[in-house]
Amino acid sequence: PELYIGGEFSIDPATLQPQTRAVPGGWAIPAKPIRFSVGRFAMLAALDLLVKEGARVLLPDYLCEAQVAILKKYGVEFQFYRLKEDLTPDFESLRKWQKDHTAIVVINYFGLIDMEKVGQSLRHGFPKADLVADCAQEPFNIPPLDLYRFAYTSLRKVLPVPDGAELYGRDL
Repeated sequence: PELYIGGEFSIDPATLQPQTRAVPGGWAIPAKPIRFSVGRFAMLAALDLLVKEGARVLLPDYLCEAQVAILKKYGVEFQFYRLKEDLTPDFESLRKWQKDHTAIVVINYFGLIDMEKVGQSLRHGFPKADLVADCAQEPFNIPPLDLYRFAYTSLRKVLPVPDGAELYGRDL
């Protein structure tokens, strides 16, 4: 095999043994996520499905430029919503862009956001919205999939691996 210097290595997904992991709160992470090379492709897969169902995608106005670039490259339309100072969604900003079917991406910035609490608030304020959890910076704390339709991770952000991302969803 050839060796490369840089960030584009690949690993065999079979080395990541699927298993259900119990987490605080009494729920478990699904045993078989869909695996990707990087988190932005996991995000793209989830949002592409929601857009095909007619959803309007809402992204926080503070996120990685690579995520924006991949959505633009593949023609996924989106709008930005504002964040509050504590990095949680600003509901007034979300209401501005809401329509019948809305997909709201919520980022767990540095693992500091209580994703269950935010998900419950969003579910109450936007009962028809599909919530998508970006857990790229906290891949071992997937929020409940009864609140979030999809959640994705980026393993290379926190582990000494060259690549790896997982997409979880209640429909997968």
